[in-house]
Amino acid sequence: MQIREAIQSDIDFLKSGNSISRNCFEDQPDKIDYVYTLDYGDTIMVVGGFRLLNLTSAWCWMDWTAEALRHKKEVYKTVRDWLDFITKEMGLVRLMACVKTDFPAAIRTIEHLGFCRESIMKHFYGEKDAYLYVRVDWSVGHE
Repeated sequence: MQIREAIQSDIDFLKSGNSISRNCFEDQPDKIDYVYTLDYGDTIMVVGGFRLLNLTSAWCWMDWTAEALRHKKEVYKTVRDWLDFITKEMGLVRLMACVKTDFPAAIRTIEHLGFCRESIMKHFYGEKDAYLYVRVDWSVGHE
């Protein structure tokens, strides 16, 4: 026996009725990673995206440039509107994000975007802890 890195055909094999467990791959998205850039003219403001975990949950991330801080209000609104749109468009109910516990500006940003602190993740960034934030939209799929 040997262990090797899984390839797409391995997952497709399980999805086609060959799983004896809970069919964890049955309802998996075809595309998992999405990355976006927010530009203002020729200047990059924010790069971020999300990774689908299943059809209704995703990990989110973003990184701001120094220039974005000079346009906070507009950047907040654009990112918030984009999150609202992508949540509804993709049918996502749960978005999750990690923030270092010693990064107050990021904590303010994530909370301003409608995320709530759910838990603390010890040693998530090596020796540093992180907060797990979630944004749940129960209206998705229930309209």
